[in-house]
Amino acid sequence: MTDLPFIDAASVEQFLREQRFRHPATHKNYAGLLCNFNSFLASRGAITSPDVSTVQQWLKEHSLKWQAHILYHRTFLIERYVQWLHDHGLIASNPFAELHRQYGPRTTPIVRALVSEDGNAALQKQRRLPRFGSFLGIVMDEHIAHMRVLGYRYRTEEQRLLRFDRFLLRVPLVGKLIRGLNTARFSRTFSILTASAVPVLEALRISAEVVNSLPMKQAVEEAALRVREGAPIGKSLAARKLFPPMMIHLISSGESSGELEKMLERAATNQEREMDGLLSTMTNLLGPFMVVFMGGVVMFIVVALLLPIFQLNDLVK
Repeated sequence: MTDLPFIDAASVEQFLREQRFRHPATHKNYAGLLCNFNSFLASRGAITSPDVSTVQQWLKEHSLKWQAHILYHRTFLIERYVQWLHDHGLIASNPFAELHRQYGPRTTPIVRALVSEDGNAALQKQRRLPRFGSFLGIVMDEHIAHMRVLGYRYRTEEQRLLRFDRFLLRVPLVGKLIRGLNTARFSRTFSILTASAVPVLEALRISAEVVNSLPMKQAVEEAALRVREGAPIGKSLAARKLFPPMMIHLISSGESSGELEKMLERAATNQEREMDGLLSTMTNLLGPFMVVFMGGVVMFIVVALLLPIFQLNDLVK
C-alpha cells in the first residue's frame, strides 16, 4: 500500500497533463489547488488514503472561502484527481466512489449535504431508496419472481410496482407507522430471546427475520456484524438512524448498567404503547374522514343529476 508522502508535485503534474487543458493558466491554477489538497491530506494524517470525513473537513474549510458554484466546480476536479490516484494505486480507496454508491451519482447534492450544518442528516436524505423497501416490498418482489417463473417478462408491471413501493416509502405517516410497527416487533422479539439466555448475536439474527421493512432488516444485520467486532449494541443499531432514539437510549443504558433484558422489555412496552396510541388516533380520524368523503360523493351525484336539468331550462328559455 503506497503512502501519501509519495503523492508529490510530480503526481499532480502527470494528472494535469493527462487532462489536456487548453489554457496554460488553467494548468497552473489547478496545480496549486491539487498541491494544497495533498498538503491538507498530509496534515490530517491521511497516510494511506483519504476517507469521507477528511473530504468533508476539506469541503467545510473551503466553503467558508469560496462561493458555492466555485466549490462545486473545484470539487469535481478533486474527485477526478482522487479517482486518478486510486486507479494508479497511489491510494487504497476512493471516498467519492463510496459516497456515490450510497447517495447517488450526482456530486453537487452530496457536496451540499457535506458542508451543511448537520452533514449526516443531510446525507441520509440523499440516500438511495432500496428496491422494494416498503412493508409490501417483500410481497411485491416475490410476486414478480413468481410471474417470471411462469414465463412472463413482467417488466412494465415491475416498474409500476417499484413506483408504488417508492410512494409508500415517502409517505410520512405510512413511513412512521411502518417504522414503529417493525421497531415494536423487533424490540419485543429481541427482549424475549435475551431473557431466554440466547446469545446476543443469535438473538439479533433471529430478530432481524421478524422485520418486514427491508432497510430496517439490513440495519439489524449490519448491527450484528458491528457487535461481532466488539461495538455496543445501541451504537450499532443507531448507525443507520432508522430506530427511535428512545429505544437506542434504553438499550445503551441497559448495556452500561448490566440490565439489558429489563431495558429491552421497557423499550418494547413503550414502542407498543406508542403504536397503540397512533393506531387509535388514526381509527378515530377515520370516521370523520369517511363522513366528509361520502358527503363529497353525494354532492357529486346531486350535481351530476341537477346539472342537465338546469341546462334544459336554459334551452327552453
